[in-house]
Amino acid sequence: MKWKNQGHEFDKTAAMLCDKKARFYIWGTANIAKNLIARCGKEINIIGAVDSNTAYQGQHICGLIIEDPEILDPKSGYIVLVTTSAINEIKPQLIRKGFEENINFFDYFVFTQIYQLYKHDKLYSRRLDIALTERCTLKCRKCNMFMPYFKNPGDLDKANVFKQIDQYFSMVEYLESFNLLGGEPFLYTPLAEIIAYTAQKYRDNIEHFKIFTNGMLLPGEELLKLFHKYSVEIQISDYTEVVPYQKRMQELKDILEKANVSYYVLKSSLWGDFGFPENCNSISDTQLIPFFDNCRASFRGLYKDRVYFCHLETSAIRAGLYEDNPNDYFDLGKDIKNKKKSFLEFDQGYSQDGAVSFCRLCRGCDTVNSLTVNAAEQMEDKNV
Repeated sequence: MKWKNQGHEFDKTAAMLCDKKARFYIWGTANIAKNLIARCGKEINIIGAVDSNTAYQGQHICGLIIEDPEILDPKSGYIVLVTTSAINEIKPQLIRKGFEENINFFDYFVFTQIYQLYKHDKLYSRRLDIALTERCTLKCRKCNMFMPYFKNPGDLDKANVFKQIDQYFSMVEYLESFNLLGGEPFLYTPLAEIIAYTAQKYRDNIEHFKIFTNGMLLPGEELLKLFHKYSVEIQISDYTEVVPYQKRMQELKDILEKANVSYYVLKSSLWGDFGFPENCNSISDTQLIPFFDNCRASFRGLYKDRVYFCHLETSAIRAGLYEDNPNDYFDLGKDIKNKKKSFLEFDQGYSQDGAVSFCRLCRGCDTVNSLTVNAAEQMEDKNV
């Protein structure tokens, strides 16, 4: 979406959502719904709840009877908040009924972002990734961080990471997912210092604090204590079907369990294939904005005092594969009028050009791209 009135794009939407006369239904009655009600339930008028799961129908949530979504009617004047991660499944159903996205139905987090900023001057964001190191223990041919293409892989300067985290949280009040990754983040020597610094200052501002690892390295005692103390979640990508490190994977799970550290394992034989740089996208100027709007990557990247809309682009730039484009990032150090509202708009896909330039070459996320590739297929000469 192209900026037409930067800093004011959501003014009319916010007036509608913050109107005391506004009425809301929620679709989805699990933890997301409960968290939304806990955060906003005393301020907004939630008149009903629906859930596609028939096992929940007839039960209660916060005094509301959970009903079948079939009862929803776009002519009734209420707004539907989709309080489940299955937004891509629910959205077509609501559209078929006659609802319009961001008019009378909203993803719960989009609603939260607009409502909290305009009502309480609190800026919420969904996800921030920091690739602390360009070094890795693997050299995956289709790595979405393009690690095999770094000619001289290195690490981010610790002091600069501290500075950028401070810049970010001076503006952002709440972050749903703060992610430290690489490369392989357990190769990053100051990792414990980054965790401690961030958690001591901003842990209350972060819902999920995560480390992404391939499970080939074991964290030391200091890291384990920090993981437990600050409720850091370890996301392990299991590539043992391709690379033989089953014993080390089990060791990692054992020490995490012994230290009472939360972790989960993602195992897949296939990855989405973003195409770049071997099989690039090729779309026209007229196709660019619709492609971007349908992809709408969720992973923001922090690098050089900037928040990049797409973290894949961040890594492509760092690897020397793509030229930096000011349209594609939000400069945290720049003095901008209505800065919080401008960032919210950027986070929702607004920019001067209306789309991220990298989309011309990237084939996109699974909402627009069905291409797959064998996961963790290795190249020679590991960059470690």
